[in-house]
Amino acid sequence: MLVLLALMGAVSGASEQRVFIEVAAAWQPAGLRLEIETVWLGQDRLLVLSDDGSVPGDHPGDGVYSGLLMGAPARILPVHLFVTAQGLPRTEIAAVDAALGLGESRLVWALETDGHPIARPVALALPPPHMEIVEPVAQFAAFGWVGLVFAYVTWLVQRLGPRRRSRA
Repeated sequence: MLVLLALMGAVSGASEQRVFIEVAAAWQPAGLRLEIETVWLGQDRLLVLSDDGSVPGDHPGDGVYSGLLMGAPARILPVHLFVTAQGLPRTEIAAVDAALGLGESRLVWALETDGHPIARPVALALPPPHMEIVEPVAQFAAFGWVGLVFAYVTWLVQRLGPRRRSRA
């Protein structure tokens, strides 16, 4: 039982969730600046994306602007992508309520222009090991609780169950 409680505590008190954000910019005008605005569990956040290699897995100067958001585990994250460039005021080019996986998530857009900038979401194929592993642990813990309650009720019925009367 203590093992199940420890497992549940380890799962619920999991470390910070990481959300990698990438924008592949085929369109790169002078003064290009990409920003993400979001609200993470009630806290407003602003993230300026960069192409300097500062985010793990990013290569400087490759045209992929990236950033990293970290915080307490969340399931849905409202994300607004803004672009600013020389001669272009700050403009929202994408808005999405992103469903996040547990642990690590990745949001990717391709920045294009057809007279005005637009960000198109890009789908990423994720390998099966990246899928959520915590749900089976929670199910195992739930079955443990059911087993514990069943064992207690069985013990209680045997202890307080029908007693035989002695014949005198």
